[in-house]
Amino acid sequence: AITPRRESGEVQRAEMTQATDLAYTSRRTGEFRLIAGMSAAHFVSHYYILVLPPLFAFVRADYGVSYTQIGLVLTVFNAVSAVLQTPAGFLVDRVNARLVLVAGLLCGALGLAVASAVNSYWMLVAMFGLMGIGNTVYHPANYALLSRHVSAERVSQAYSIHTFAGLAGGAIAPATLLLMHSEFGWRGAFMGAAVLGAFVAIMLLLQRD
Repeated sequence: AITPRRESGEVQRAEMTQATDLAYTSRRTGEFRLIAGMSAAHFVSHYYILVLPPLFAFVRADYGVSYTQIGLVLTVFNAVSAVLQTPAGFLVDRVNARLVLVAGLLCGALGLAVASAVNSYWMLVAMFGLMGIGNTVYHPANYALLSRHVSAERVSQAYSIHTFAGLAGGAIAPATLLLMHSEFGWRGAFMGAAVLGAFVAIMLLLQRD
């Protein structure tokens, strides 16, 4: 016969096992959501890097500028990204990495939205400078969050998925931007890309740690 003490011990062990399983499942779910969010942000990062090149000819023709002048837009984007990359890393170390990442996504989305709405070449240059600021935060914020919140046995997998998502964004950008251009013009393509960034920013803002 099973004594009350033995029965009580078995119940306690069963409850502990169930609690451990629930905690493990909760942690795995949280890691999955985090990896998905960081991967989505990295997707947007590489997508935004290739927003202008497929639309070069159309933007140049619309503004009546030279290829050198339209190339200046990308130069400003990359120069701002390079100069502010290290300060962005220090910023991420000092404040909430998720909020910095959201701010970067919104900078990119805002830059594209304004560039699509305002008919000014110099505004286009300025807005790609703003996008360059937003571009600085992706890697320091993403890697910081993945390192802190993904368990050691899965962190390499998380980095791989994160990298894949970024490359996928760059691969998909040209075709989707040209498709949007065929329907709505280059300004519509910019606005569509802005909506993508804003959507991911909202998703991350609502995501719990």
